[in-house]
Amino acid sequence: MNLFLAVNIYIPIIIVGLLMTITVLLILAGMLLGGNKEKTLTINNDKVIHVKGEDSLLNILSNNKIFIPSACGGKATCGFCKVQVLEGGGEVKPMELPFLSPQEKKDNVRLSCQVKVNEDIKISIPESLLYAKEYTCEVTNIDDLTYDIKLVRFKFINPETMEFKPGQYAQLKVPGIDIIRAYSIASNPKITHEIELIIRMVPKGKATTFVHRALELGDKVIVTGPYGSFYLREDSNRDIVCIAGGSGKAPIRSILYFLKDQGMPRKVKYFFGARSKRDLYYTE
Repeated sequence: MNLFLAVNIYIPIIIVGLLMTITVLLILAGMLLGGNKEKTLTINNDKVIHVKGEDSLLNILSNNKIFIPSACGGKATCGFCKVQVLEGGGEVKPMELPFLSPQEKKDNVRLSCQVKVNEDIKISIPESLLYAKEYTCEVTNIDDLTYDIKLVRFKFINPETMEFKPGQYAQLKVPGIDIIRAYSIASNPKITHEIELIIRMVPKGKATTFVHRALELGDKVIVTGPYGSFYLREDSNRDIVCIAGGSGKAPIRSILYFLKDQGMPRKVKYFFGARSKRDLYYTE
């Protein structure tokens, strides 16, 4: 009986010892296979980043002040962090496949959060992403537009200005937790020292719960941007039809501000959808 108890006591110790040994062996194997060897990351056949150690492509780009959209913090659940891999990068992982179209698979588009940089790699990204920055901001105004929608104004501290196109979006980092969410910019593009976001409360949403329940005037937060290809095309004079409801009014508000400053050179019709009167805002 005592021998049986002794064996049961030592089994967990033996298992832990084996797991630690396997972990050490895997680390050593990675080092022998070039894990600590310097690699090069080439962007758009122009910019070259020298990489030591191993990390995800998304993190390496972020650490070098190149901010790729990512709303899930690198968990492969949002599908935003797409880049085209020209050389290297390894095989496409199963968790990437639901987010890639047939054409994107053919073009070797990858989720940068799932690409490990353990060899020289070349990628292509939209030039606009090279201008996205990380901003430290101060919350200067919070307005309740409806019972579940707030307008939040963020003043830029460092850097002090953001140039964006009407219709683009920014990403808000929730302090203390690994959560990033994208929100369309609702403010006038000519005002570059601050932006306004219209944020609707999502039941059980961590980011929107933070904004609606915890965010206060004077708080400091991190915003990255601008992002997005949904913006006003100024090389057209065609009439514009806008359809949106709830917080979807945000990018349209920015576009309308811009057109107003231009003397409304194009005819615009805006259809706003709401379930009830209490869901309406900015009706005048």
